[in-house]
Amino acid sequence: MLYKEGPGHLLKLRSPSFLFPSTFLLLQFFLLRRFSKSPQDSTAMSRFPAIPPSQQTAEQSLVEPSARRIFSHLPPEVQWQGPSGVILGPYSPLYYTPSIIKPWFSFAYSIGSQPHVTAREKELAILATLAEHKAPYVQYAHSHSARAAGFSHEQIAQALQGQHQQQRPPTGLSDAEQAVYMAALAMARSRGPISTEDFDAAVAALGREKVAEVAHVVGGYMYVCLLSNLANEEVPSGDAVGEEDGRDDE
Repeated sequence: MLYKEGPGHLLKLRSPSFLFPSTFLLLQFFLLRRFSKSPQDSTAMSRFPAIPPSQQTAEQSLVEPSARRIFSHLPPEVQWQGPSGVILGPYSPLYYTPSIIKPWFSFAYSIGSQPHVTAREKELAILATLAEHKAPYVQYAHSHSARAAGFSHEQIAQALQGQHQQQRPPTGLSDAEQAVYMAALAMARSRGPISTEDFDAAVAALGREKVAEVAHVVGGYMYVCLLSNLANEEVPSGDAVGEEDGRDDE
């Protein structure tokens, strides 16, 4: 049999009698390679394609300006839009759940403006969350953000993938920053109740209000990681610590 392209599939053709078997096999192999879809082709399109502005509802039209507001707090080199126009990170799935858009952004803004958690502490809590919940785009963006907050490449690498394995914070942190990182790590790692030992240590160092605020950061970014991984958009190239380019197709 020979193969040729049909509408959405391959059609079989009868093997011509004038071809030697070896020649026929080579031709068959070429046609299969030429017309079969590769695994990469199936993931080239965004999982949640951008919706043209003219087709958006009132709720959907809020996503881009709201996302721009959040990205305005990140370093300017962080790319937020893909080649197709889709917004990178957790945002493209939001277009497909319009009733969630307003409360989602309201929650996101609230997490970013809590009174007791500093900008550096927030980044540490996010890095601790990323140590347990792999999310390539979020790691890319917040590696840049952590650098802007004053952390070294070494500290970021330790927070993301090194020190947490021995349950130690990155080196060179203040006492409060160490406590925030360890509390966030315990929360991110938990698959059940937080231990009394971890909770008491966090409260002793930070106070109940701050522990609760750290929990909102961790929980919020676990949500961000989930949506970002669901979208699985390509990660822009850059010098983000511990990040590989491209989407995860494992």
